[in-house]
Formats: sequence, structure tokens, C-alpha cells
Amino acid sequence: MSLLYPQRSLFFVLFLLCTHVSGIHIRYNQAGYRPDRSISLVVLSDTDMIDTPWHIIQGNDTLRSGTTPQSLVGTGKHTSHPFNHTIEISPLAETGEYLFIMEDASVQLRITEHPYSVFITDALRHLRTARSGWPQDRPGARQGTHLGDSVARKHIVDGPASKGVWKPASPTHTFDMRGGWYDAGDYIKFTLTNATTAYYLLKAWETNPKAFTNVLSESSLPDILAEARFGLEYLMKTYPEEDIFVVQVGDAEDHRQGVRLPEHDALDGNRPAFTALSPVHMGITAATLAKGARIFRDVGKEEEAQRYLQQAKAIFHRARAEDALDETVFERDVTNDYYRDNSLEDNMALAAVELYRATKDTTYRTIALSYEIGPGEWLSWGVYNFSVNAALAPYDTRSAKAAQADMDHFTSNMDPLWGIPADYTWSSLLCWNAVGAAAKVWHRESPSPELIRLHEHMVDLLFGRNNWGISFLATTRLSSTFQNVYNQIYELTGDFPHGAVALGPVNRETHSAMEEYFGTPPASHLDSFQTDEVVFHDWERNFVTSETVTMSQAYAIWLLAAAASTSEPAPADSSLKEPQQQVSGKEQRWKAPLNTSQWYPYADDYSVATWINQAAGTFRLAPKKGDEYPYAGMSITLPPQYRHQDEFAGFYIYGSFSDGPSLRINAVTPTVTDHDYHGTFVTPKNDEALRITFERLSQQGFGQSKPFNGTEIESIAIQTGNTRYSSDIQIDSLVFFGHQEEK
Repeated sequence: MSLLYPQRSLFFVLFLLCTHVSGIHIRYNQAGYRPDRSISLVVLSDTDMIDTPWHIIQGNDTLRSGTTPQSLVGTGKHTSHPFNHTIEISPLAETGEYLFIMEDASVQLRITEHPYSVFITDALRHLRTARSGWPQDRPGARQGTHLGDSVARKHIVDGPASKGVWKPASPTHTFDMRGGWYDAGDYIKFTLTNATTAYYLLKAWETNPKAFTNVLSESSLPDILAEARFGLEYLMKTYPEEDIFVVQVGDAEDHRQGVRLPEHDALDGNRPAFTALSPVHMGITAATLAKGARIFRDVGKEEEAQRYLQQAKAIFHRARAEDALDETVFERDVTNDYYRDNSLEDNMALAAVELYRATKDTTYRTIALSYEIGPGEWLSWGVYNFSVNAALAPYDTRSAKAAQADMDHFTSNMDPLWGIPADYTWSSLLCWNAVGAAAKVWHRESPSPELIRLHEHMVDLLFGRNNWGISFLATTRLSSTFQNVYNQIYELTGDFPHGAVALGPVNRETHSAMEEYFGTPPASHLDSFQTDEVVFHDWERNFVTSETVTMSQAYAIWLLAAAASTSEPAPADSSLKEPQQQVSGKEQRWKAPLNTSQWYPYADDYSVATWINQAAGTFRLAPKKGDEYPYAGMSITLPPQYRHQDEFAGFYIYGSFSDGPSLRINAVTPTVTDHDYHGTFVTPKNDEALRITFERLSQQGFGQSKPFNGTEIESIAIQTGNTRYSSDIQIDSLVFFGHQEEK
């Protein structure tokens, strides 16, 4: 085994040194705290830290001191360590930076009037990336993506709705369904999720308009309303004719197209539009349009308000007609049913109450009350009970009691350490963020310290006060953060997913069942903090924990709006900190940001390339004697921003190699046709790194030999053609070196 090149950036290593040494792991809100709120830290440890002194220092002054109380809980469902201490600190009223110190560990506490406004902006950045039919800053997308949705073909339910099967309508009928947001890492557009996203963006504005700025908007509207309007305009298209309502654009075939940018989607121009008079979908759509009408009227956008209100009324009344479905519609795929919401009552009640608030017509309020919506004991897509009852609470005692029952349910279910109010499921964080926002909103109606505690714990959990110590909102502004989002656009562009919010921790049972589709996650520093029942993996192949959906953004924004100052407007901040590269330049080394999940096997004919241990980066290559091209290897596709290597002289491959066989190293470029590789044979020694210099690579094939061109390296491949025996290889890292080192 060779000496390993450092696997983490220096910045990350320094973070590890200052947050957990001697077995101490401090969990806190990395984004910061407002000066009027208390601070709650968690200390995880393998040993009992009771009575350990701690201090808060600013400059040369020690401002607070105390000792650690006894451990609150031991190892369990929510916890990975045997000792878990909470340290409660009263508000630090002066804004600034403070240092919390315990033994050799320390973290920086940030106190500011507006700790979350820039993260709201970042969360909206991700929604802009998820826009369909909208210009993107990429050569092939500057006119928009999926413009072929202008002729989305009408599909209807094939057989019972409960089977989730669809077929093309006859005669052929198309609709202009450009716009809307892609749901997640795929390119399907669901009316249910588009409406829910727009609804809670509007709810966030309604909760605290002062939390929002104008940084991204192309108009005079604040960013939040500009983004909400984008969603509203798409929802306007979902009801093109009296007997047609569009519930989905695109289908499961999207998931079988491979990784591609939306502008390169082979399905563009041939995507289905699933249609049904489904009150589940029509209800949440009408609710969102009615809320949009009221809010846009309040900000002086009367024309938009009138259009939204007229369409909301039309959709709502059509959904109540006798020929509307009394069950939901959805698409069934091999992994799961796509957004199957089996309850129409809460959706329709929400539409009715929003229409009442927009029109003051008490008929709508009466209809809303007639649905008799009880507590939902959950907040997310498909469960709008709290939103219905909170809106009706000023007019109806029963609704107020139902809203209170929901909040009582969540506060009573909070775990004692993190304050988690609901169980772990696929997309747990959607619910937790929504509950955290709702707690603050309901506190205004029914003040309670427990609601404030719940709200603050969910804000803190989002930004690092969690078992893993990471921000679940991807950001370059904080030291420990989720960053490997399951998303084709980020994967192919190499862009950092600024503001993307993860789906969050999940129960092991669900995660294990889905590993059939994405494999076993590679080893990670987070593994020490998984529990027997719960896991979180920051891995771009993991669509259970590391995907983000548009609703993730809306609920997180609502939560942060509720946490923001209501007394003064947030400052506009258009800054965007780019991710740090470890090293770069011609006189330095640069470690390619790779992990084992990005490698893929390659084998000609009957040769074999297979993983021995993917998490460890170990694979076996076995060329087959008699093959025309007896090569087997492992290849890795480099992200676009790392493909220009002309400033480097070559690279090292750090790892472990079988004795004996030589290896062929290929640097594949788009100017080289099949069989035309830049290749060389290298014989490694077991205790040394492979050193590849670009000057030794040339185009070989078809009788030509062209000099190496490093301006566009698409992938690196490690191959062997030795048919006498197999080769076991472990790859730890690729490290490019500059021309200065070559001299």
C-alpha cells in the first residue's frame, strides 16, 4: 500500500481539529443566532463529560463560563454516542463572533441580526436551477430547457386509477406545458409538487415579508415572489380546457434515459401530459392560485391577481362537479408510486379557505368547514391539515382545536436531544422543516415556550445541530455541509449545488430496501454518527438521503422566514462564495475531487472488470485470453470544470497494485475516436504511486500518433491487457501535478 495523499481538504481537516478532538463532537447552528434567542449546543462523546468546564470568549475576555451537565441520553435511535450532553446558553445580546471552548475543542458562535437571509437567497438559487422552460447559463440551455413541452401529448388513465397506468388519448391532443419546476434529480414535472412548492413560498412571504430581498429577481418583485410567480404561471396552464386538468408532465421513461442535461433530453418534444379531473391535484392548485391572487393584489400586481383568482375559482368549481374523480391519480413505477396522495378533503378545504380569504365570500368558508378537517399529525405534501385549520382558526373553534392538537402532537413527540418532532421516513426533513415553521406561526396565535423550542431546534438542526454535525442546506459559507446532491445538472456541470436542501436522515429499513437501486454507500467520515436505526449519507448516488425536491426548498425557506427578524428588512447580499479547491496552479498539486461512486468498469468482449470492495475503491481486472481486444479496466468521468488539464504536467495514482502486470493509462478526449486513446504502459511498484506524465501520452491508433492535448480530458481509465492472471487494484486518489514539479 502506498502512502495516501490526503483525502480531505486542509480546510476540512482544520474543521475536524477544532470541533472534535479527544472524542468530543460539538453540534451547533453554524449559520448563527439572532441576539434575542437562546443557544443550545450538544456535545457527543465516548466518555462522560459531566462537570467539564466550558467558556465563551470574545477577544481576550471570558464572557460566560459553566460546566457540562449530565448526559441527557445514551446511544439509541437518535444518537450514535454513549454520552450526549446539552449546554443551554442565554442570549448573547451583542452581535459579533464568539468562541465556545471545551477542553481542546472549540467552535465559533456567530451572533447577527440576520443570520439566515443569505441562505434564503441560496435556497432560491437552487429553485432557479430546477426551472424548466427557462433560460439557463449553459450554452445549450440559454433559450430554455424542455421547450418541446409546448406539445406535451395528452394521456389518460388506463383502467382503474388505483393501478397508476396511463395511455395516450385518441385522438391526439397536445398542450403547451412549458415552465414549472423539475421535481428533483429527474425532469418530471408534477402538478402536486409544483403547487405545494409555490404555496409555501407564498406562505413564507406571508409569514415574514421582511426576511426577503431582491438579489435574483429580474423584476421589482422580491426574489421570493418572483419565484412564486414562476410557479403560479405554470399552474395557470394546468387547466387548459373545461374537461382537462394536467397532473403530470413526463413519466417514468425519464428515469431510463441515463444521465443527461435537460437540454439534451432525447424525450424533449415527446413527453406525455397526464390528465384527469383529480380533486387532489385541482384542490392544491386552486389553493395556491387563490393565495397568489391575494398576495399579488396586496403588492400592487392587480392584473396577475385577477388572472390567478379567476383560474382558481374555475378549477375549484370544476373539481366539485359530479363527474370529477373521487380518488387520486398517480403513476406507478418499479421503485414506488409517484406522489400518491389518497386524501382529497384537505386539499379541497385548503382551496376553499384560500378562496374565502381572497374574496371574502363566506360561501367558500362554509365549504371549507364542511370538510371537517382534523389533525394531520404530519406536515408535507399530501397532508395540508394544519394549514387548513390554522387558516380557519379565527372563525371556527373546532378548527383552532385541531390546529392546536397538531402542535401538541409535535411538541410531545420531540426527542429530548435534537427536538425531532416526527419519525424518520424517506424525506424526513421536509416534514421537520415544515413543522418548525408552523410552530413559530402558531406561537403567534397561541404563545407557548414549547413551540419556540421546537421552532429553534428545527432551525438549528438544519444548520448542523444534528447527529452528523452538517448543514443539510448545501453551502460554501459554512465549514461542514451536505454537498453531494443527487442531481443530473450538478453532476454534469460540476457546479456546486448552492442552497439545495437534502431529503435528510432516513430509517435504515427504507434505506436498505433502496440500496438495490443505488448500491452500498462508500465509506465516509459520517459513518461514525449513523445509529442502529437511522442513517444519512452525503452521496450523489443516494436518492433517499441526498436528493432534493422543490418542496425541500419551500419548507426550508418558510422555516427561515419564520426565524428571521420581523422588525427590520434583511440586507440584500448577492455574494456567492465558490467552493474551495485544495490546491491549483502550475506549481502546485491538485487532488481531483473523486470518490469511488464515480468509477465505472470497462471490459472488452468476455474480459471482466468488477468491484471487490467499492467503498474501499478496490477492484479486479481479468482480461480474457482470445478476445480481439483483451482489455479490462476502471474509468472515471471527470466533472466538466476539471477537464482542462493543460496547466498540469501529469498525475499520480495513489493506491495499491498487484505485482507483475503493467497497466495502460488512458486519458480520453473528444478529439479521439474509438480505439484512439492517449495511452501508455506503466509498471507499478507496490509501495510507490504511479506517476503519469502527459508528455508520454500520445494518440495511438489508425496508424497515427498525435501529441497529447490536455485542454479537454473527459475521463481517466486504468486498464490491463495481461491475460495470464487477474490484477487487484485499489485506487485512493488521483493527484495532478504542475509543470514546475516536472522540471
